[in-house]
Amino acid sequence: MTVPFALGGSAITAVFDLEAQILSLLLDDSLMHPDNFVHQYDIFSGKATGPNLHYGEIHTGDSWEPARKHFCGDNYPNNMPIALIVFGDESHFDFKGTLKTMPLMFMLSLFNQRARNDVRFWRPMAYIPNLGYGALTKEDSRLINTLTPSTYRLQNEHNCIAAALRPLVDISRRGGIRVTIQSKPVIAKVWIHFFMGDTSGHNRWLGHFNSGANVQRPYRDCKCSIDDMDNSNPNCIYLTRNDYHQHIAI
Repeated sequence: MTVPFALGGSAITAVFDLEAQILSLLLDDSLMHPDNFVHQYDIFSGKATGPNLHYGEIHTGDSWEPARKHFCGDNYPNNMPIALIVFGDESHFDFKGTLKTMPLMFMLSLFNQRARNDVRFWRPMAYIPNLGYGALTKEDSRLINTLTPSTYRLQNEHNCIAAALRPLVDISRRGGIRVTIQSKPVIAKVWIHFFMGDTSGHNRWLGHFNSGANVQRPYRDCKCSIDDMDNSNPNCIYLTRNDYHQHIAI
């Protein structure tokens, strides 16, 4: 997929057919085996089948039930929750960092921890290209007028991420994926439940600078300044969805 850049130009982003990737998991009998499902969990309703007294698998978390009700509701028995766990991190194929990419991969939350440690249960969503190729490095500190400002580099990367997530938007707008799983006709309601990665990766998801130099808000989740970083008991003002929407609108 060709992704346009903020200041002109474009990049090729490899985007996989998300529906096909999800169905390759749901229709594989060797993967969709009860031994691979989370304990005391109904894969079709998304509800616990036993007492939920402790934090454990994903469906025992505080965010699961609100998400399930939002996407599936309680009066639609054919709606099957398909929550994605998305992981992204840079992969390097040479010593100089030129041949690198950021794969976006996912698995389904209905699989248990043992399955999550098995590569057979993961599928690719996209490969974000190396947008920093040719940029200024520590070894080459000469001023080059054609360098892309850091704000636009972040925007370019998020243009690629938006392209990677577009198939998910299309599935949502169509109302889900109609499929028959284990002889039961269902409508798979797909959403991203959470992202996995390291600090650098989380910063990139949220469009935060991966640097401490001249950054007004060093931490991505709150409005604390650099002078607040050594405060052992800070009174954080957390960023909200509206803050991000206002930033995007600028």
